[in-house]
Amino acid sequence: MLTFRTEPLTEHLDFAGQPVLTGRVSFSAPSTHVFAKLQDVHPDGTTHPISWGRAVLSARAGDALTLALDDNAYRLREGHCLQLQIQSSDFPHSAAHPGTESNPWLTTKRTPSTQSLTVGGITGARLVLPVITVAEAPDGEAQ
Repeated sequence: MLTFRTEPLTEHLDFAGQPVLTGRVSFSAPSTHVFAKLQDVHPDGTTHPISWGRAVLSARAGDALTLALDDNAYRLREGHCLQLQIQSSDFPHSAAHPGTESNPWLTTKRTPSTQSLTVGGITGARLVLPVITVAEAPDGEAQ
């Protein structure tokens, strides 16, 4: 699992729609899963889920990843952090991927696999949030 976390926000961040994760994933097996979890980390360390995404990648399709997370509308409050976790398994919520193109629920054959995600540079992983601008009332609440 890879975890990326922002510094605490200095102002509220509002977004609505589908966050999209793009990048390059290399893997040694014929097929693999990629799961992404977007989370709100409160100042006390409590973490709350915002959005999830999942994809099955095949060696036949190459290493390009475009993963649209679930639609949502969310206000990340000042002082909170935005966290993204990327992983190749989400057991027990999803069956462990066998590393083959067989149905993960039915197969008995497993192929070990290693995965890597490119970070940084022109092809590095990127999360695009559908940020919106919200007018604030004098008391700091959205109008």
